[in-house]
Amino acid sequence: LKFAMEKGETEIATLLGATIEVRSAAVHEVGMDNRFLEEIESRLGSVHQTIHETVPASEVSVSLHEIDPKHERSCRMWVTSGMSDKPMGFSSKEGKNVYAELLIKLPYDWAISKGFKRDTQSFWPLNWMRKVAHMPHLYQGSIEEGVMIPNGEPAVPFSSQTDLCWFLIARMNEYSPIKVEGKETSLFTLIPIYTEEREFALEHGYKKLL
Repeated sequence: LKFAMEKGETEIATLLGATIEVRSAAVHEVGMDNRFLEEIESRLGSVHQTIHETVPASEVSVSLHEIDPKHERSCRMWVTSGMSDKPMGFSSKEGKNVYAELLIKLPYDWAISKGFKRDTQSFWPLNWMRKVAHMPHLYQGSIEEGVMIPNGEPAVPFSSQTDLCWFLIARMNEYSPIKVEGKETSLFTLIPIYTEEREFALEHGYKKLL
């Protein structure tokens, strides 16, 4: 999986030709997903809007939730749910299944409205959240802290309005893990970076970049 991610696998774009539904407020059925979001809201802030999807080829259905942050008013937060419906794998070191969800921070003026189009310049961060959330279940592996994912091979900018072309995966230790009914879910953040920052991380270690 790590090799596939670092090579910027593109075939999953076809698999992610999903049916998307946007809701201006979160509507959840009672269950693990709901209790996970309750924990997210208690730590990060309330859910403002939710993007639901259906991906026939994947084992999980991933939703994206926009969070009104409690403590960081200078940014917008989006967090996934559904990725952790199934484990990414089993950790022999920890002796348990490994579960994960994703978070991304965007500038406060980076608005995604109910009338969004998936191909607009503003949607690429959320589209990549969906891709990365499905990767462990499509490639039978797990995501890891420090992995850097390119937008294609070679890496190209995510849109015509930016030179960012890589994502760095980091662990959100201040918010993670999230425990619900004995299930422990790690929260990883996706950080868009430039090629020069990726080269710096390779030379000095990704933690020097954070």
